[in-house]
Amino acid sequence: MSQSIPGASFETDPVVLSTELPPHRLAEAGGKARGLLTLLHNSIAIPRTAYLPVGAYRAFVQASGLEQMLFRLTHGLDLETRRWEEIWDASLRIRNAFERTAFPPELKQRLGRTIEHIFADKPLAIRSCAPAEDGAHSHAGLHESYINIRGETEVLVALRRVWASLWSDRALMYRRELGLDPAHAGMGVLMQEIVPSDKSGIIFTQGPLDETQTIVEAAPGLPGGIVDNAVDTERFVVDRRTGRVEEHTASQATHKLVLGEQGTVLVPLSAPVKDILNSEELQQVLEMGRRAEGLFGTAQDMEWAFAKKRLFALQSRPITSHVEPKTDALWQATDKRPWYLSLTRSFANLQALRERIEHTILPEMSAESETLLQRDLPALSCDELDREVRHRRARLDHWQTVYWQDLIPFAHGIRLFGVLYNDTVHPEDPFEFTQLLAGEDLLALERNALLDHLAEMVAEDDDLRHDLEDHILPSTGPFAQQLETFISRFGDLACSTTWCQEGPWGVLRIVLDLASSPHRHATKRHQQSANLEEQFFQAISRERRKWAAEVLDLARASYRFRDDDNLYLGKIQARYYEVLDEARKRRDFELCAWPQDIEDLLQDPSAHRAGPATVARSTTETLSGTPASAGIARGPVRVIHSPEDLYSVQSGDVLVCDALDPNMTFIVPLVAAIIERRGGMLVHSAIIAREYGIPCITGVVAATSRIPDGTAVAVDGFKGTVTFL
Repeated sequence: MSQSIPGASFETDPVVLSTELPPHRLAEAGGKARGLLTLLHNSIAIPRTAYLPVGAYRAFVQASGLEQMLFRLTHGLDLETRRWEEIWDASLRIRNAFERTAFPPELKQRLGRTIEHIFADKPLAIRSCAPAEDGAHSHAGLHESYINIRGETEVLVALRRVWASLWSDRALMYRRELGLDPAHAGMGVLMQEIVPSDKSGIIFTQGPLDETQTIVEAAPGLPGGIVDNAVDTERFVVDRRTGRVEEHTASQATHKLVLGEQGTVLVPLSAPVKDILNSEELQQVLEMGRRAEGLFGTAQDMEWAFAKKRLFALQSRPITSHVEPKTDALWQATDKRPWYLSLTRSFANLQALRERIEHTILPEMSAESETLLQRDLPALSCDELDREVRHRRARLDHWQTVYWQDLIPFAHGIRLFGVLYNDTVHPEDPFEFTQLLAGEDLLALERNALLDHLAEMVAEDDDLRHDLEDHILPSTGPFAQQLETFISRFGDLACSTTWCQEGPWGVLRIVLDLASSPHRHATKRHQQSANLEEQFFQAISRERRKWAAEVLDLARASYRFRDDDNLYLGKIQARYYEVLDEARKRRDFELCAWPQDIEDLLQDPSAHRAGPATVARSTTETLSGTPASAGIARGPVRVIHSPEDLYSVQSGDVLVCDALDPNMTFIVPLVAAIIERRGGMLVHSAIIAREYGIPCITGVVAATSRIPDGTAVAVDGFKGTVTFL
């Protein structure tokens, strides 16, 4: 592959922003670079800043072959139907490819020489500056920035990561609006010297909630603490017309942000600070904001800092929107992308969220399920049952809201660790980190272990097997006690199937199948996981190991709750389905007449699921998807259209489904492999398959309609292929 760098050097070399630099040199640059140059040309001070043109990015991806990889991973990526796991998977693969790709020698040499000449070893902020940034579809956090980067080696690493963030999961959500086409898209980069500021902040020249106001916030130390909510701020609300301070909120800051060994760290102040800006400094910030708004002709969101009593503008971007509609159900909106952007959480936010989930949310869900279970539904009058249906529907709605607001965002802990692991270890497989998360005490595994123990008891006792096959249930003894334990803990977790109506016999049908299965899988524990963990910590500097251990512990909790939270929600759903069953019985026996809204609720919860259909075998002999769990297996296909179809699964079948949730994974020990239409390494089928060591392929487009029931297939969980036999 050619390592030559196309184009003249000015297309790939950093250019220093100065009053001598004509604006047309940055005509194709992103808004951040053009904005800073405009400020500088109008005597508003900025730190020493250089802009790396988009040409450097294009030279890198073309010379390294990354352009072809980008096209392969993004071509045909239907963002309308893909879930967040699938989009994040694609972006993580892209990021890891950038991380592992070396700079072409000529480009590396040229960049290293100019970076050394401009900045030497001074600490830098490396910021994204894509041409489409700060436009109508701009959102904070679409692309990456890195702080306290020093020297050629660190700068080149940061450049690759900023370039990769052009294809972040957040940016991919707005791929169409941002014009993300591998053949034409590009990322410029700003390299800005960090000024040793003793105070910093932001100014909205026009308030986001009230256009007659200007908002100024200030914090001690370096910028960044305000955006991350890490430092308590001083806040001014100023009348735009008169300049009078209408509201002032004193700071209670006890810490400030300073440069650390890597990035920034919070250090304690000798005493809490109430007043950060004096009146003269506030007026300087306001005047800078007014001038910037006049220069750009629109309200500005600016970041500023005072260093040795001199005011610097760090960046300025237009305020592209003001009051946005508020809703507590963004995930239910037609455009779910704003909700998706909210999933990204800081480490501190995730730690607080974990505390709330472990000590409040999950215990309250479990307690409420137990309370509802104690209600004697057959003893209720028709009016009482009417109220009970409405009450349980409301409670289910409440917990589903909590699930979307708190439980799904907590999965970001997995992502946080994944990026840390890949940036530290640089593995060939971008999902190698999941091996450090497997083996946690998942509720689904505990449930399946109890089922397996029941199956072993049946397999070892022919008399017990024959009694169960004849529908004779022992009332005493070890098996009866074990069955009672299972029913009390997990018997209600499949109430979307007929288990609720069959009592213990729904469970025992699975137990009998497991007992006779020669293919029953047990969970796997690998020494490799311990080896990878040791490798990871050896690659982390001694100063950061405690923090890295906390990130890993958080990720393991995220991984566990990623599966467990569905089972807790399943208990609430079970209580709701139980009251619907009671209401249906009374309607069918003409004991109660229900109003229309209750009748609507009484429709079978699975009535709208896709049912079996006539399926034509795919015209290709091999289908492909994402390899989510390694291994090779072959067997007859069993297509699952609804939870009821799980009872048709036989030992050694290849399970094909649209989506497998944790309430359905009790069947996994029987199957030879899993194929799922929904994609991602973090979907429930992938998590449970890795625990049992069976092959799993996700993201197989239209799997349930392209693979006929009963067809013999071979599943390659290493390559992600399904071959018709």
